[in-house]
Amino acid sequence: MAAKTTSNKKIRTIMGRLPAHIISEIACYLYPWERVRMAKACRRWYNGILRSPSLWRSTEVQLRGNWRDNSEIDYIRYLGQYLKRLTVCGAIRCHRHTKKFQRSVTTIFANLYRQGPVQLNDLTITEFHFQSYFRGSSGAFARAGVIKSINRFLRQQRKLRAIDLSFNTVTEEEGVSLLSSLANARCVTKLERLNIEEFFKNKERMYVSVEFVHAVTQFINLRLLVINYSCCRTNFYAVSVITTTISVKWNGLTFDALALTRVITPFIQVHGRALKIPSRRSKFTSGYTA
Repeated sequence: MAAKTTSNKKIRTIMGRLPAHIISEIACYLYPWERVRMAKACRRWYNGILRSPSLWRSTEVQLRGNWRDNSEIDYIRYLGQYLKRLTVCGAIRCHRHTKKFQRSVTTIFANLYRQGPVQLNDLTITEFHFQSYFRGSSGAFARAGVIKSINRFLRQQRKLRAIDLSFNTVTEEEGVSLLSSLANARCVTKLERLNIEEFFKNKERMYVSVEFVHAVTQFINLRLLVINYSCCRTNFYAVSVITTTISVKWNGLTFDALALTRVITPFIQVHGRALKIPSRRSKFTSGYTA
């Protein structure tokens, strides 16, 4: 029994003397909640884990509009200053949770704004499904608060290179305001990837919106643009005026914009989400690059 106690003390002594970079290397293989538990073992581990920015560069936040959001908010409050890649995913499943959901989103982006604001390289805001769950006067108030907090945060970004706004089903006014905030931010010349697939609600013909076209054409250095049919028209004006080196992910394929405008324009007509290809389908696929 005495020998076992002595061996346990030796193990504790060895583990307690580990250098900070070794502790950080061990913690990088753990989930975030496991790192937090590991940091509570002793002061050395606390300093080696919670004060290592490389361990907290990326995270995914799922907001449900209930008490579970508190842990996500605490994570952003204490460790948000280290973030470089953030994914905010809406997991709301009931219209009765919209008010709490709005408070959670506002609190998260307010904390990121106060901490510098935090300058991200990659931001994903997806699956909010405004059209499905934010209904009535209370839903309209909640979605207005969400859009306002995101707009405020986007305008302060200077290093953003990729943003994903897919599957949020916003209205034309809300979507254009978000894209305009992004276009007016200092990161507009650095943005390389933009995903607005299913960003607008169904049957919104965005290609006729002057504000939408003006906002999209501000992203002069895009390399990848993910869109759906409602954002296009026959001559692909919103795409072709940006740059000839852009790649457009459209209908599940990736095209070079120059080939896209040169090859598809004479042979394709876009009506909402329906495609009509009169003839020479081989030329439609000749622009495929990936």
